[in-house]
Amino acid sequence: MISTPDFEILSRPSPSDNVLIDNALIDNEWSGSRLSGNEPDRFARPMLVGFPFSGSGTALFGNWRRHLPTGFSLAAAALPAREQRLGETPWSDMQAAADQLAMSWQQSFPRDQVIIPVGFSIGAVLAFEVTRRLVDAGYAVPLLVVASRVGPDLETPRVGFADMDDETFLRVLSDEFNAIPPEIAANEELRSLLLPALRGDLEMGETYRYHLDARLPCDVLAAHGSDDASVRLQWLHGWSKVGQDFRARTFAGGHFFVRDQLKAFLSTVAVRYRAATQAAVA
Repeated sequence: MISTPDFEILSRPSPSDNVLIDNALIDNEWSGSRLSGNEPDRFARPMLVGFPFSGSGTALFGNWRRHLPTGFSLAAAALPAREQRLGETPWSDMQAAADQLAMSWQQSFPRDQVIIPVGFSIGAVLAFEVTRRLVDAGYAVPLLVVASRVGPDLETPRVGFADMDDETFLRVLSDEFNAIPPEIAANEELRSLLLPALRGDLEMGETYRYHLDARLPCDVLAAHGSDDASVRLQWLHGWSKVGQDFRARTFAGGHFFVRDQLKAFLSTVAVRYRAATQAAVA
């Protein structure tokens, strides 16, 4: 498995898609096929790029490899203060984080690498901000996928996470957001490992302020779980203002619906990608 400082390659591109990462050419072994012989070359090598839920990391996308639609490869943002970067200081500023990730991507991937950012919860906003920067840098982004997150025009209510002590912080996340599994909440060592990343991510969300000078040239797919009280269908429509063709989809489940609906979710992403690329060449 090959990594950049801020991204981890989870499924390699197809044999014809040699990608230069950190000055080392990947020895391609992944045997995906192109989606359609009618698509231009720059739309024939799509890479899903995952941006995780608050406190999560690249492990969220580990089992995606078994369900990837044919022709897609996979990478994920490797954020600080978790997993292999556990000892690092977490990011707490959305714009600075997006700047760093976009710069890292540009240093590692050629501009003909087609990307489909896929973000969950706070990761959806981070995916959106990184997309803005990569589009400005000349990357082909035919589709942006945002999930389990209200439109960016709806300002996140300030809960005051940064001012809470650990016990209050964990109680609020457990009682109001169902975000902390009981086995983690009861384990002091696990809590101490999780808290820095979680606090940093939530601070990014609370301090984020949305602005958009112009619509992105990509289509947008927004998804949510039918039982997610924090992200209702009507609250997704703010995402319609950030790009071109907009579609919203509801999946069975709650905030973390993708855990049980992964195959259906990825199938929907593939369908919307095909629609976006076909429209681009029409």
